[in-house]
Amino acid sequence: MPSLSAPTRVSQGVVCLAGGYALASGSVTLTGWLFDIKRLADWWGDGIWMQFNTALAAMASGLALLLLTQLTGSAWGRRVGQAAAALTILIGVLTLVEHATGLNIGIDTHLDRSWGQRATVSPGRMGPPACISFTLLGVSLLLLVRGRRGRRIGSIMAVAPLLISSLSLIGYWFGADQLFGMAKVTAIARQTSTILAVLGVGAIAAYPERGAFCALSRDDIGGQLFRRLLAPVLVVPLIIGWLLVRGHNLGYYDQGFNAAVLVLGGVALFVGLLWWTAKNLGQYAVEAQRAQNYLAAIVESSHDSIISKTLDGTIVSWNAGAEQLFGYTEVEAVGRSIELIVPPERRDEERDILERLQRGERIQNYETRRRRKDGEQVYVSMSIAPVKSASGEVLGASNIARDITERRRADEAVRRREADLRALADTMPQLAFMGHPDGGIFWYNQQWYEYTGLAQGESEGWGWQKLHDPDILPTVLARWQQCLASGARFEMEFPLRGADGEYRWFLTRVHPLRDDAGHVVRWFGAMTDIDRSKRVEQRLREQTETLELLNETAKAVGSVLGLGELLQFITDIARRLSGAKYVAFYCNTADEAGDELTLRAVSGALREAFDPLATPSALTLFGPDAGGDRSVCVDDLQQVASSDPQSDFPGLPLGRFTVRSYLAVPVASRSGEIVGGLFFGHPEPNRFGPQIEQVIAGVASQASVAIDNSRLYENLKQAADERLMLLEAERAARSEAERVSVMKDEFLATLSHELRTPLNAILGWAQILDPDESDREELAEGLETIQRNARTQTQLIEDLLDMSRIISGKVRLEPKLLTTAEVIRQATESVRHSAEAKGIKLVHNFDAEGPVWGDPTRLQQVFWNLLSNAIKFTPAGGSVTTTLSERGGQVEVSVTDSGIGVKPEFLRVMFDRFRQADATTTRAYGGLGLGLSIVKNLVELHGGTIEASSEGEGRGATFTVRLPVNESERHDPRQSQGAAPEEADPGMAGLRVLIVEDEVDSRAMLKRVLKQSDAEVIEAGSADEGLRLLKSTRPDVIVSDIGMPGVDGYDFIRSVRKLPVSAGGQTPAVALTALTRSEDRTKALMAGFGAHVAKPVDPKRLLNTIHGLVATARSSEAS
Repeated sequence: MPSLSAPTRVSQGVVCLAGGYALASGSVTLTGWLFDIKRLADWWGDGIWMQFNTALAAMASGLALLLLTQLTGSAWGRRVGQAAAALTILIGVLTLVEHATGLNIGIDTHLDRSWGQRATVSPGRMGPPACISFTLLGVSLLLLVRGRRGRRIGSIMAVAPLLISSLSLIGYWFGADQLFGMAKVTAIARQTSTILAVLGVGAIAAYPERGAFCALSRDDIGGQLFRRLLAPVLVVPLIIGWLLVRGHNLGYYDQGFNAAVLVLGGVALFVGLLWWTAKNLGQYAVEAQRAQNYLAAIVESSHDSIISKTLDGTIVSWNAGAEQLFGYTEVEAVGRSIELIVPPERRDEERDILERLQRGERIQNYETRRRRKDGEQVYVSMSIAPVKSASGEVLGASNIARDITERRRADEAVRRREADLRALADTMPQLAFMGHPDGGIFWYNQQWYEYTGLAQGESEGWGWQKLHDPDILPTVLARWQQCLASGARFEMEFPLRGADGEYRWFLTRVHPLRDDAGHVVRWFGAMTDIDRSKRVEQRLREQTETLELLNETAKAVGSVLGLGELLQFITDIARRLSGAKYVAFYCNTADEAGDELTLRAVSGALREAFDPLATPSALTLFGPDAGGDRSVCVDDLQQVASSDPQSDFPGLPLGRFTVRSYLAVPVASRSGEIVGGLFFGHPEPNRFGPQIEQVIAGVASQASVAIDNSRLYENLKQAADERLMLLEAERAARSEAERVSVMKDEFLATLSHELRTPLNAILGWAQILDPDESDREELAEGLETIQRNARTQTQLIEDLLDMSRIISGKVRLEPKLLTTAEVIRQATESVRHSAEAKGIKLVHNFDAEGPVWGDPTRLQQVFWNLLSNAIKFTPAGGSVTTTLSERGGQVEVSVTDSGIGVKPEFLRVMFDRFRQADATTTRAYGGLGLGLSIVKNLVELHGGTIEASSEGEGRGATFTVRLPVNESERHDPRQSQGAAPEEADPGMAGLRVLIVEDEVDSRAMLKRVLKQSDAEVIEAGSADEGLRLLKSTRPDVIVSDIGMPGVDGYDFIRSVRKLPVSAGGQTPAVALTALTRSEDRTKALMAGFGAHVAKPVDPKRLLNTIHGLVATARSSEAS
C-alpha cells in the first residue's frame, strides 16, 4: 500500500473520528427511543430531545462518510455508502416537506413518546435547521464520487452544516436561547448540534484537495498564514463574547457596554492580525524574491533552453539558453504560442505533448526537431514536466531542451561509416561477424545469411549454435568460453551446416578489440571456407589409414591362429575400412538347424539381430545373378524390386535396421571353394563405391588365406586336444573305476552289516525261545523283535530290487486319478507307531487336496520313505510337519523335521545311490543309502521334482516334492475313481501329436497306439522333416526318438527350443530311447525334453506321460 502524505493522513483521521462519533451518537440515541430511555435522547436534560429520525439520519450520514472515504476501492462499500447518503437526504427532505406543507407523513412518529416536545415548531419532529443540515450533508457526501466538478460543489456545501450547528452551539454556550430557540424555528437539540458540527468538519476533511482543509494543509505562504490565524480568529471572539454575556448576566454592565467592548475587542483583534500578517508577508516576500533570483540565475546561466508555458501552449518565460538555441529574444517569444519553434510537420506532436501534460505526465529525453528563427531545424532532446499548484492542479509546463544536432550528426557519420564497412564486408567471400564483449553476436555480413539461410534475428546472440554439429558443439563452446574469459584470440576448424542441410568445413578466427584500459569492447570474426582442402586432407588420411589397416590385417593373418578371434578382427577391420553401419561374417558350414551359413562374427550390431534369420545355401549366397563368386553391391535397396529382400540379399537384419546401401563380398579359399562372405549395410544410400569394394575384396582375399591357415591350425590343435582328451578320459575312467570299487566295497560292507544285524537278532531269539522254558512275555517280545527285523530285511531287499528296476528301466507305474492328501494320510498312518514310540509329533498343514495322475503305491512309497527318514533323524520329543499346497500348476508337498539337519556339502550328493552322511562303522543310523535315490527316481517318473534344504547341522531339514496338477480332472477324485475303471487310459481326443521316428515299424506302432486313443497323429521320418512339420502344423505335443541318423533327438529338440514361442518353440516333448540310465534321462531333460520314456515302449505309460505333460503345459499357460 503506498504511503500517504501528512495532510492526507490528518484528513483521513478527522474523517474517521467524525464518522465514528456520528455513528455511535446516533446509535445511542436510537437505543433510547427503542427502549424508552429518556436520558439517551436528551444528554443534557434540558428538555430538548434528539428525534428518532434525527438519530437515524446521524447514523446514515456517519456510515456514508466512513464508507465513501475509507473504502473507495470497494464496489460494495461505495454502493452502501451512497445508499446511506441518499437515506440521509431522504429523511431531511421529507421532514422539510412536512414543515413547509403542514402534512404529517409519519416518518418521525413511529416511536411516539410523551417527551420531546419543547423548542420545536412542530412538537415531536426534527427542526428545520437540522433538516437543512442533514440534506446538505447528504448531498455533499454523494458528490464525493462525482468527479472534479462535483467535489468542488460538495466541498462548498459541507460548510453549511458546520455554520448552522455552530450558531446553535454558541447559543447553548452563551445561554442565549434566542440563538438556538428563536421562535422555535432555529431550535436544535444540543446532541444534534454536536453531531452536525462534527459531521461538518468531517465532510470538509473529506475534500483535502480544496476548501478550508486544503488551505489549512498547504505548504505555501497562504497555508502558513491560515494555520497561524485560525486559532486566534476562532478562540478570541468566543472568549470575548462569553465574558460579555457572563458580565451582563451578573449585572456588571449594561447592553451598551457589551456592544462597545465587543466592537473595541474586534477592532483590536483585526488590527493585531493585520499587523502580524503584514509582517509575515514582508518576510515571505523577501524569501520568495531571494529564491526567485536564485532560480532565475540558474535558469539564465544554463546553456539549455528552459521555457515555461501554459496548458494552451502560450510561452510564459524564455531564458538565454532558449535565445541562443532558437534565435528569438525573450521579448519576441514570451506571449506567443510554443508552435513558434515547432516545424509545421510536427504540430501534431506538440499537441500530443500538451495533452499528456494536462494528464499530469512527465516526458523525459524526448528527441525531436525544432525550428530556429532563421528557418533551420535543429535536433533537440527535451524533458517536459507539468507545473502544478499546491492542490495538485496542472497550471502549465516547464520545457528544457538541449541541442543534440552535433551528436546526431556524429551518430549519422558513424552510421554511414558502418554502412560502408557493411558494404565492404558483404563483398568479402568469408562469413564475417561482430560480437559483444560477453560473446553474443550482434552483426553478420550478407554471406552469412546466404550460406546459412537464416533470417536476421535467428542467429543473433547465441543462435549460431543450431548450425553446428551436435558432436563438435561442446568443444567449440568450451574453446569460445575460454577466449571470452582470457581475452585471447580464437582460432578453430569445424563444420557448419548450410541452407541445403550439408556441412562444410570453415577456419574461424576471432580477434578482440580493446579500449585504452585493455578491456575487450568488441569481437571481430571471419570464417573461411576450407571444405575442399579439408576433404582432400580427409581422403589422404583415409587412404593412409586404409593402407595401415591392410598392413595390420596382413600381420594379423600371419600371427592370429584362432579362427573365431581372427574372423572377428577381420570383420572389425572391414567395418572401419568401409564405413558401414554393420558388418556380418558368415561361414559356409552347417549349423545345428541344418542351415548352410553360420554367423561367425558381427561388428556394429548385436548378434541377436542375425541369429533368428534364415540363411540360404552357398549357391545363391550373393544374389540370383552373381553365381556365388562375385561381389554384389546395391546403391539403394529401396529402388530394387524384390518380393523377399532377405532371400535375395542375405545378411539383412530386417525389422531391426533400415538398410539402403548393401554390399556382399565372397570369401574363397585357395582351391576356389566359397568358404563364406562379408555382408555390409548402411542406412544411407550410395555408401559403397568401387574403391571401397576393391579394398574389401583385398580384405576378403587375406581373410581366405587366414581361414585356410586357421583351419590347418585348428585341425592340428584338434588332433592334439583329442589326444589330451583321450588321456584325460583314460585317467578319469581309471579314477572312476577306483571310486566305484571303493563304493562297491563300502556298499558290500554296509549291506553285510545291515543284513547281519537283523539276522543276528532273528537267529538269537530263535535259539533262545523255548516254549517250555520261556514265559509268555519273553516269548511275545522275541516274536516282535523277529518280526521287526524281518521287516527291516524285507525293506532292504525291496530297496535293492527297486534300485535294480530303476537302473534297468523296468519300473512300471500303474497311474490313475488320485488325491495327494489321501496318499500322505496313508503313508503317515504307516509310520505313526514309530513316531509315537519316540514321542515325535506328526503335523499336517493341507491347503488343498492336490489332484494328480499317478501310481498310488509308488507315491505312498515316496512319502513313507521321506517320513521314515524324518522320524529316524529326529530326536525324541521332536516334530515332523507335512505341508500340502498348489501353486503354479503344481502340487507342492514339503516334509520338514526338527532333527539333526544336513551338512551343506552332503546336500549336493544326498540323492545319489549308496550315499550316506556317515559310512563308518561307528555311524548312529542304519540304511543302505538307497532310499532317497529311489524317491528321486519315482518322483521324476511322475513328471515331478524333489529338492532338499537345511540350514545346517542341528536345525532340521526340509524335503519338497512337486508334481503336476491334473487340471483336466479337477473335481471330486472319489467320484472320478468310482466312475472310471482303475486301468482306464487318459483321453487323447482332439490332441495333435507329432511323431519323429526314423524306424518305420516303431513309427507305425506309435501311430496305432495314439490313434486308438483318438489322437491326431503327424508323422516325420527325420529331424529336418520334424522341424518343417512343427512350423506348419503346430502340434500339441512332440514324441521323438533319440537315436536317429544325421541329426539325433538331442539336436532336434535344441533346434525346437531356439524357435520363438509363436513358432512352436515351447511345445511339450517326450523322448523315446533304449538308453535307460539316470544320466541318459538327465541328458534328455537338459536338452529340452519334458519327459523320458524307455524302450520298449509301454503304451499305457506313454499315454499317461503325454497326458500329464500336456496338462502341465496348459496349466502353466493359464497361470
